[in-house]
Amino acid sequence: MTESANSCSDIVSFKEELHQMFSWVSDTEAANLLYPNHSDAEIRLESLRGEGALIRLPRGLNWEYPKFQFDLAAGAVIPIAAYANVDLKAETDPWGALAWWETPIRIAGAQTPLELLARGQLTTRLVDNLTAMRRQAM
Repeated sequence: MTESANSCSDIVSFKEELHQMFSWVSDTEAANLLYPNHSDAEIRLESLRGEGALIRLPRGLNWEYPKFQFDLAAGAVIPIAAYANVDLKAETDPWGALAWWETPIRIAGAQTPLELLARGQLTTRLVDNLTAMRRQAM
């Protein structure tokens, strides 16, 4: 196998492992969660995704959204998750944005942004600092 083929295989493997770390909802489920009883729910969802507020990834012939972005009880996008996704440019780099959510952060005691989100400890200031550090490292 060539080095290029190995590299492609590694990327596919990484993406599959990353995908398995999260729970997912389909396009239709996400639209119905956010905009129940709206005939234009999928159009509204697409608009929100186009703003970069949501991570969306292809799965077969369909699209899926990681559940962590949603407040399922309120039927809404979690504002700090949307803020981070916009800052991470999720609309153009959804895999990079998704990987960021599972990357341990040294200045946060090796917690991941996802863990901080679950504990209600992820703030706009922390997101700004973390994404600025991420950009400097690139």
